[in-house]
Amino acid sequence: MNEASSRNASFSIPQSIISIGVQLTDPKSIAKALNGYFVSVGRTLAEKFTHCLNYGSFVKFNATKLPSVTFKLRIISESFVFKQLSALKRNKAIRLDKINARLLKCASRSLAPSFTKLLNLSIRTNEFPNIWKCSKV
Repeated sequence: MNEASSRNASFSIPQSIISIGVQLTDPKSIAKALNGYFVSVGRTLAEKFTHCLNYGSFVKFNATKLPSVTFKLRIISESFVFKQLSALKRNKAIRLDKINARLLKCASRSLAPSFTKLLNLSIRTNEFPNIWKCSKV
């Protein structure tokens, strides 16, 4: 990758590591120790979370007996849309809509009225394009 991108990358393969207080110099033992570490990272982090969570504070409930709760989006103002577009970070990667954040930010004054109408129409009709329901993580 570095050759293809004309990047000058300098790195070296470790000649030794210390694992559980023992210095390892054999490439296979180094690889095995590193693999063991990376395999256990998820489990180790998960255990830390279980210790800090207070399970007593969670309430079990029957979903069929939930009170009626209404979630409603409010109509948004053009100034709000303009502010959000203006606050975009220019260096962010292109999103699923294939629109560059730099373009949105630079054209925020011109785009805000149309975006506001589009967003408010979507809120009023309760119809949202499928692409708005997706994200790239």
